[in-house]
Amino acid sequence: MPSIYVPALRVDKRFLTIESEEFHHLINVKRIGIGEKVKLNNGTGLIAEGKLTEIRKNSAEIEIVKIDEVHYPERHYAIAF
Repeated sequence: MPSIYVPALRVDKRFLTIESEEFHHLINVKRIGIGEKVKLNNGTGLIAEGKLTEIRKNSAEIEIVKIDEVHYPERHYAIAF
Protein backbone atom coordinates (compact mmCIF):
# COMPACT_ATOMS: atom_id res chain seq x y z
CA MET A 1 0.00 0.00 0.00
CA PRO A 2 1.59 3.32 -1.05
CA SER A 3 2.28 5.98 1.56
CA ILE A 4 2.16 9.72 0.94
CA TYR A 5 3.19 12.72 3.03
CA VAL A 6 0.27 14.99 3.93
CA PRO A 7 1.17 17.77 6.40
CA ALA A 8 -2.53 18.71 6.74
CA LEU A 9 -3.40 15.29 8.27
CA ARG A 10 -5.07 15.72 11.68
CA VAL A 11 -6.98 13.45 14.02
CA ASP A 12 -10.26 15.33 13.54
CA LYS A 13 -10.30 15.15 9.73
CA ARG A 14 -12.31 12.46 7.91
CA PHE A 15 -11.64 13.65 4.35
CA LEU A 16 -8.50 15.11 2.77
CA THR A 17 -7.94 16.82 -0.54
CA ILE A 18 -4.60 15.96 -2.15
CA GLU A 19 -3.17 18.51 -4.60
CA SER A 20 0.01 19.50 -6.47
CA GLU A 21 3.04 17.18 -6.28
CA GLU A 22 1.39 14.66 -3.97
CA PHE A 23 -1.59 14.45 -6.33
CA HIS A 24 0.65 13.95 -9.36
CA HIS A 25 2.65 11.23 -7.61
CA LEU A 26 -0.45 9.43 -6.32
CA ILE A 27 -2.37 9.40 -9.62
CA ASN A 28 0.29 9.46 -12.37
CA VAL A 29 3.26 7.69 -10.77
CA LYS A 30 1.64 5.21 -8.36
CA ARG A 31 -1.49 4.99 -10.54
CA ILE A 32 -3.88 4.65 -7.62
CA GLY A 33 -7.51 4.32 -8.66
CA ILE A 34 -10.83 5.05 -6.98
CA GLY A 35 -11.53 2.64 -4.14
CA GLU A 36 -7.87 1.74 -3.55
CA LYS A 37 -6.27 2.18 -0.14
CA VAL A 38 -3.35 4.49 0.66
CA LYS A 39 -1.32 5.22 3.79
CA LEU A 40 -0.94 8.83 4.84
CA ASN A 41 1.52 10.40 7.27
CA ASN A 42 2.07 13.94 8.51
CA GLY A 43 5.71 13.56 9.55
CA THR A 44 4.98 14.08 13.26
CA GLY A 45 3.77 10.61 14.22
CA LEU A 46 0.25 10.58 12.80
CA ILE A 47 -0.35 7.72 10.37
CA ALA A 48 -3.67 7.08 8.64
CA GLU A 49 -5.19 4.63 6.24
CA GLY A 50 -7.51 6.08 3.63
CA LYS A 51 -9.48 5.19 0.54
CA LEU A 52 -9.41 7.22 -2.67
CA THR A 53 -13.00 8.34 -3.28
CA GLU A 54 -12.79 10.95 -6.05
CA ILE A 55 -10.33 12.10 -8.71
CA ARG A 56 -10.67 15.58 -10.20
CA LYS A 57 -8.52 17.39 -12.77
CA ASN A 58 -5.95 18.74 -10.26
CA SER A 59 -6.89 17.08 -6.97
CA ALA A 60 -8.10 13.90 -5.33
CA GLU A 61 -10.34 13.24 -2.33
CA ILE A 62 -9.35 10.63 0.24
CA GLU A 63 -11.67 9.31 2.96
CA ILE A 64 -9.82 8.56 6.20
CA VAL A 65 -10.66 5.05 7.42
CA LYS A 66 -8.25 4.63 10.33
CA ILE A 67 -5.84 6.91 12.24
CA ASP A 68 -2.99 5.87 14.53
CA GLU A 69 -0.64 8.06 16.52
CA VAL A 70 2.93 6.81 16.87
CA HIS A 71 4.89 8.18 19.81
CA TYR A 72 8.58 8.38 19.12
CA PRO A 73 10.85 7.17 21.95
CA GLU A 74 12.72 9.85 23.83
CA ARG A 75 16.43 9.71 23.09
CA HIS A 76 18.78 9.97 26.04
CA TYR A 77 22.01 10.39 24.14
CA ALA A 78 23.81 12.90 21.95
CA ILE A 79 26.26 12.48 19.14
CA ALA A 80 29.20 14.85 18.81
CA PHE A 81 32.02 15.03 16.29
